[in-house]
Amino acid sequence: MPPVLREFKRSSEFRDSQLFIIATEGQKTEHKYFNDFYSYPLFRNPRIYIHVIRRIKSASSPVHILAELDKIKSEYKWRQDDELWMVVDKDAWKAKHLSTVARLCNQKNYFLAVSNPCFELWLLLHVKDIPKCSPSDQKLHTKKQYLIAELKRILRGYNKNNPDTDKLFPTIRLAIDRARILDTNPLDRWPQTLGTRVYLLTSKLLTLCPKCPHQ
Repeated sequence: MPPVLREFKRSSEFRDSQLFIIATEGQKTEHKYFNDFYSYPLFRNPRIYIHVIRRIKSASSPVHILAELDKIKSEYKWRQDDELWMVVDKDAWKAKHLSTVARLCNQKNYFLAVSNPCFELWLLLHVKDIPKCSPSDQKLHTKKQYLIAELKRILRGYNKNNPDTDKLFPTIRLAIDRARILDTNPLDRWPQTLGTRVYLLTSKLLTLCPKCPHQ
């Protein structure tokens, strides 16, 4: 357990930091992105603490990720404004699994950010205006390998184990706006077509960084 996170086991009455716990499906890409976000100087807010759960390799299903959030929640004192988030991909799971997780998240007051097809779509939205692509071109973006190929082409190299977030964060507001445009049915529990709800998490974090120039 990180030393700073241990402090949250104490009473919430004696802290002024808002806690965000983010449980991700991916072991490296998402973990690197959100940890870099937390440490990026332009986004830093001493009253926000972000902890990204590094998942167990053999337990990657949404249900297992949900169990990790349950475990964390049982160990800490919580304030009303603390938030627990699940960040998962649509392409690896059947709708019935996501439906179960979405229902449980709603019951537990957890937040769910699903990317359809995968997290790489969120990354690509930083550097490509996908909503302006033709319907046939947008269909290409429903394949993970195509998304990765586009990241490699536009960024002149992309390592999913160690994404260069310095090339992404300057356009994070564009990514949020583009993801919002793709989210044509925001009342659905997750994007049924091409889309990513990661923008809901990142936009909320940005609103808590009042000095961030990317607002």
